[in-house]
Amino acid sequence: MKTEIPIELFMPDNKGGHLFVEVEINEEKGLMIIDTGASQSVFAQNNPVVKNNISTIDDETYSLMLQEIATEISEQNPAATTTDEDTIQDKITEPENDGIVSMAANGESIDFSFGVLCCISLGDITIKDMPVGCIDMTNISNLYEKSDKNNLVGLLGSDLLSRYNACIDYKNKMLTLYDE
Repeated sequence: MKTEIPIELFMPDNKGGHLFVEVEINEEKGLMIIDTGASQSVFAQNNPVVKNNISTIDDETYSLMLQEIATEISEQNPAATTTDEDTIQDKITEPENDGIVSMAANGESIDFSFGVLCCISLGDITIKDMPVGCIDMTNISNLYEKSDKNNLVGLLGSDLLSRYNACIDYKNKMLTLYDE
């Protein structure tokens, strides 16, 4: 199934900007920034839409859920490389790793909590009981508080973009996802 979702490039003060895509979390609309440099999609822990639709879990449960997803993806698409699954496995099995650490672009670590998001829809694709990471996104949200981009629920990272073979068409302002 092919799903096309409109995207919007928003540049506050013409100093750079972000690509936004509309999503629904349990039928409540929100915006995510498309972040191809983020290995993991994360959600805004202080956003009411996220807070009302997430159950917190511990690090070990989160790791086991990621392991199951990686196995499922590799079974569904045997032609795909196992890089993502191997990376997840490495993070889970490294003895010195007390969980998955999130890093900002400047290299600083970010406080990260784990949860299960009840339901998220990206166009026609719906994912239920998705294991997610949550971070404080106040600084990013503040950039957009005086615009119509003030309901930021998270960052759409490479985990979901690669899972659905995403294609970003800048000219036509469209994100295409393939659920095969």
